[in-house]
Amino acid sequence: MKARLHSTAVMAVNRKVLEHQRVVYLLVANRPIKYRHGKSRIAYIGTTSKGLARVATSVAFRAQAILSGYGLSTMEVHMVTCPPQRNVRTWILLERALICQFVQWFWEPPKCNAQGKNLRWTPKLDRYFTKKVIDDILTEFDG
Repeated sequence: MKARLHSTAVMAVNRKVLEHQRVVYLLVANRPIKYRHGKSRIAYIGTTSKGLARVATSVAFRAQAILSGYGLSTMEVHMVTCPPQRNVRTWILLERALICQFVQWFWEPPKCNAQGKNLRWTPKLDRYFTKKVIDDILTEFDG
């Protein structure tokens, strides 16, 4: 048998992810995915309170579903954080805000998200985030 080292890295970890336990992460494909009302490279929006271990598990679990589309050969993981506030689970509100705006733009949640079909922007989200900031994050990965 012949062993072979592949030239591309399968997974890379940045030190920044170790600084935060509670984060929102985006699984982003190398090519745009077609949605009902446009295209975006975002395939999944998730949150974790357990840090890097949960993100790695999510990547392994969703890799098959994300990379099964035509021309999709790689995916990246991007982290989104916000400052903590006392007695507020800000990472969950941030995930909800990202999914709400995604649904408003594309009329459906990201490809691998099970929840979010009926999420709407609420006054509670307005209290913590501006739509412009959320739009800027989503625009980074537009198709």
